[in-house]
Amino acid sequence: MNEAQLAAIIDSSLDAIICLDDQLRITVFNRAAEKLFQCAAIQAMRHELGRFLPSVLDQIMAVGVNEQVSLGEVQGQTAAGMPLPLEISVSCQRHAQGMVTTVFAHDLSARKIIESQLLESQKMQAMGTMAGGIAHDFNNILSAILGNVSLAKADLSEDAPARESLNEIDRAARRARNLVRQILTFSRNEPPKRIPLKLMDAVRDAVRLLRVTLPPGIAIKVDSGPNAPMVMADTVQVEQALVNLCTNAIHATLPNSGTITVMVDAMTLDARQAESLNLPPQRYAVLSVRDQGQGMDEQTVGRIFEPFFTTKDVDQGTGLGLAVVHGVMRSHQGTVDVQSAPGQGSVFSLYFPAISQVLLDGVAPEAPRPARKPAKLRGHVMYVDDDQALVFLIQRALTRRGLKVSTFTNPQLAMAALREHPMGYDLLVTDYNMPGISGVAVLREASNIRNDLPMALASGYVTPEIEQEARQAGARDLIHKPNDVDEMCETVARLLGQSLPQDELEPETQAAPSQPLGSRTSSRSSTRSSAGSNTATNPVPSLFEPDDF
Repeated sequence: MNEAQLAAIIDSSLDAIICLDDQLRITVFNRAAEKLFQCAAIQAMRHELGRFLPSVLDQIMAVGVNEQVSLGEVQGQTAAGMPLPLEISVSCQRHAQGMVTTVFAHDLSARKIIESQLLESQKMQAMGTMAGGIAHDFNNILSAILGNVSLAKADLSEDAPARESLNEIDRAARRARNLVRQILTFSRNEPPKRIPLKLMDAVRDAVRLLRVTLPPGIAIKVDSGPNAPMVMADTVQVEQALVNLCTNAIHATLPNSGTITVMVDAMTLDARQAESLNLPPQRYAVLSVRDQGQGMDEQTVGRIFEPFFTTKDVDQGTGLGLAVVHGVMRSHQGTVDVQSAPGQGSVFSLYFPAISQVLLDGVAPEAPRPARKPAKLRGHVMYVDDDQALVFLIQRALTRRGLKVSTFTNPQLAMAALREHPMGYDLLVTDYNMPGISGVAVLREASNIRNDLPMALASGYVTPEIEQEARQAGARDLIHKPNDVDEMCETVARLLGQSLPQDELEPETQAAPSQPLGSRTSSRSSTRSSAGSNTATNPVPSLFEPDDF
């Protein structure tokens, strides 16, 4: 009866219990051990422990009589040789029948999964923080590029040969700005900003970018079905998803030559098809990318959307491309389907819900706004920002509007100037991220010097907490970078209590309407940008087109 009770206790243990004789052969192998090592007890009996714990045999043999030793985390293996993370402790006792060594093995697989998920979560959090820092610096850089391109075009005649190159620079910089915005949207997990979109329009733009960098021997073919419907989609995210898929297709095809086929078509899913894709049965626009590469086995296909999973070498991929594609499709209420087999290439299909004509008719198009000629304003503006290029550009833009502008890249010098002439300024605009001090602190100090001074905070990455702090510190408005000159001037005019004239318009140029800065909300974070030196640049007149900042 005692033996039966002991056997029942051993079998009820949640940890694996293995007893060994003096030859380290298995004499007891409980149910938890059977499950853990995937081996029946009858098959484990009389076998050596090295079959399951080959890496710790020497340590187990070194355990003295009447000792209990924890070996900590070790690597074991199943009967089939699959690795097992284990926590091992060993007890050695002398009995009348001889030495009995008992090994207790605790499965760490679940903990390892949780640790891995936590690590990936921390990586994603770090990426979000990094994205904020990149966005801040890139917004300033892109603002300077776009603004100076606009200045250069204003100095050229309409038929100047350099104008075509400047237009290409302008388009490339705007594309870069949109990609930065997408990184921020992805890191904040915000919903996409969808508009009625023909997928072929996004395909043409993305393929035009890809063709410039195609390796020799790789071609891209684009095709479209006759009735491809429109969808509600974020253009930048669609383009980025397509670029990621085509880049993967290129890597899968290399080092061989081949053709990447991009296809846009329509498909109406029946109940069976919809169920297999976990989608509602309805009409979809399908964007597919087909390659002639090596293909993937079923196990690889099952993991390709995991963040940081990649089959590429360490220096050739991060494993985030397809995770981004999956996230884009999920946010668009669609899905991505993969068909692949070794040696047969792969087809990635993106399913976007089609827009019915009723819904399309209900979407009001954005009314174009004619671009204004530079409007004359009055007043003295103090502008504080540590980015020298942006300071120079802002001064030229505001001076062109007739304002007197004093710029500072050193906040301490700006506050010293304000103390010296507190009534000499009509408006203070300060950047948020500056070395050694934040724009909120500048607002507080300026408010202490002169509490009725109109003030605004400018940044490319503002969290709701920062916005609340800024308004509590006295900011009357927020300027979100990169913004265009019209927005900047509207904010400046509003804070100065002035209005922009409506009669000086340029009918040749059309600009998309801008959202009032004060009504914008954003969940953004910031990091500090590179330091500059304090300076006040010479005023130079300039002419900007809308959406330059």
